[in-house]
Amino acid sequence: MGYSPEAMPFDPRRAFADARWDAADDEQPWYVAELALWSATSDDEVEDHEIAAIVETLRQISALSDFTVGDAEEILDEMDRYSSAYAVNDRITALAEHITDPQLRRVSYQLAVYCAASDGELSRDEEDFLHFLQETFGIADDEADRLFADVTG
Repeated sequence: MGYSPEAMPFDPRRAFADARWDAADDEQPWYVAELALWSATSDDEVEDHEIAAIVETLRQISALSDFTVGDAEEILDEMDRYSSAYAVNDRITALAEHITDPQLRRVSYQLAVYCAASDGELSRDEEDFLHFLQETFGIADDEADRLFADVTG
């Protein structure tokens, strides 16, 4: 099934409007951004125009309104440090642990779905990533299916 960002009903600005960020953890928006980038790159295929599109998506979230391509590139460079699947899973788990609010977890999961699907399709690696993130966030299968459908239409 093909996906198109224009056809997907997910609106990051609206989805994150009521997000409850942890005031004690000012890095939390950056963790959301990193998860979005992990999702977009989980198929090991990401082009400059895709990064630019993800940055524009992230900038719609008020807590990330000043996010830049340079910020994304800095995160991507850090992500290169995680060379094994175990290291990546450990990093994803660590990021997810910083996002404790259930609603923020759900919209972060939806953002990950949006970023994975925004190139037009979901690869097996992207599906595996989304399933791992779902489990890490503690989102039940039926709810994950509904959240996915809310993003992709």
